[in-house]
Amino acid sequence: MIYRTLLKMWRRRRLARDLETELAFHKEMAAAANNPIPFGNAAVIKEHAFDLWRFNAAENLWRDMVYSLRTLRQSPGFVLTALLSLGLGIGVNTTMFSLAVEFLLSDPSVRDAKTVVYVRQGGNSHVLPATLDDLRRSGLFAGVAGENDEGFINFDNGLATQRAFATQATKNFFSVLDVPVRLGRGWTENDPDEVAVLSAHFWRTRLAGDPAILGKAIRLDGRAYTVLGVLPENYRSLIGYGFSPDILVPTYIEGSILRAYARLKPGMTVGQLNAGLPALTQRLLGEFPDRYEANQRLNAAPVSVMQQLTTERDAMTIGLFFVILLVVAGLILLVACTNVAGLLLARASVRRQEIATRLALGASRMRLLQQLLMESLLVSLAGAALGFVLALGAAKAMAAVSLPLPFPVRLHLETNWRIVSYAALLAVFSALSSGLMPALVSLKESLSKGMRRERKLRMRRVLVAAQIAVSFVVLTTAALFLQNLLRTNSMSAGFDVNHTIHAEAFLPPHAYPDGQDHQSLHRPGTGRIARDSRN
Repeated sequence: MIYRTLLKMWRRRRLARDLETELAFHKEMAAAANNPIPFGNAAVIKEHAFDLWRFNAAENLWRDMVYSLRTLRQSPGFVLTALLSLGLGIGVNTTMFSLAVEFLLSDPSVRDAKTVVYVRQGGNSHVLPATLDDLRRSGLFAGVAGENDEGFINFDNGLATQRAFATQATKNFFSVLDVPVRLGRGWTENDPDEVAVLSAHFWRTRLAGDPAILGKAIRLDGRAYTVLGVLPENYRSLIGYGFSPDILVPTYIEGSILRAYARLKPGMTVGQLNAGLPALTQRLLGEFPDRYEANQRLNAAPVSVMQQLTTERDAMTIGLFFVILLVVAGLILLVACTNVAGLLLARASVRRQEIATRLALGASRMRLLQQLLMESLLVSLAGAALGFVLALGAAKAMAAVSLPLPFPVRLHLETNWRIVSYAALLAVFSALSSGLMPALVSLKESLSKGMRRERKLRMRRVLVAAQIAVSFVVLTTAALFLQNLLRTNSMSAGFDVNHTIHAEAFLPPHAYPDGQDHQSLHRPGTGRIARDSRN
């Protein structure tokens, strides 16, 4: 239907010429046959034809848009106030939706994330390296890799030693998961242990974005590691939720436990895999009773966030949190729309004479309703554009700010079709919610001045009451959130935190392999601190 209408619009001139030719033909035929019945008004016939071809509807929309732009240009105060209200409301909603997309709809940076699963043993999040070997030998998977994402590594830049967050992975990590690399490559099983792949943030901030870093050595934990590659700027780890390690290395401390990731065989689903894992658990329990327990069965969960939302309880909780955020942001937009609706209602009072004159001249109410809605739509589109710009600025600000967390979280709030579509839907919603009711009230006004004034006052009271009610809900929710935040910050830790020192020392594993070595290093320092505190 839409395609045919656009095609007719494209061929309008040819259709108009054909219509003129056909009308002239019928007139000639009527004159040649001495037909006493008049042919009719040619202009009316053309109008009916244009209505059937949808020409008039498109032209009316164009005329309404031009007229609305001229009218709005004469009211800069109204336009500025409406733009600020809708821009703020749409900007907040777009920002919250961008966060929801980043946390809930962004899959990890691996090839075909839907075929990658996270394998757990009972309620444990990590398994022994020997369990990875057992999973590889089982034949259920196309490949199995592991990583320890809770490690630190000491980076020596030549001037000072700094702590970096490191992910220690197996040698087949890149080959099994097919992680993209921006510069260079990932490691293979033939590479030595002293190689590293850097995150884009670490490469840019700690190494000044040196493009010649590939093949060079950096000192990590007192050893020289050769840099093989740099991850993409928008790299998303398998854990998700913005977690972004600084360095990836293919070595891990002896006895470490790893998160197990596996790639499904072609055609296999997560449900089919979980149906076969109990039998594998029983077989491994019989072969290795020291590593497996009967109450700790193997189970698999998808790494794709969309699949987790329907299967994982933790993901459902996070999804519910973002739903609440979007609802609160939606209430803010509703307050903005109510404010604009009040402005449009006041504006309708000024245009009362114009609307009454146009109705008296024969304009239909639907035609006037279309024009009034066009004004609110143009204001909403401009507000959506402003809100989109504000959301982009907020996204850049949040990406640049380092969150005060014990692990690195970096947000990659990108503009994609989801964000643009959401902003467009908000614009349409704002246009209807803020413009429909004032337009209907303007068209249904009574000729009685008293009744008209009473109706307008009643409508304004409704709008003010709605603004107060929604604002009360938003402010109460914000107050409760701040109250809980302050209570959490003021909770007693069980000791005097004002006279307590917290210090961490991350020692190279190869230099201090034994726990006794750690004690011999820490004991003199803690003893000196204790003596100084007593004095």
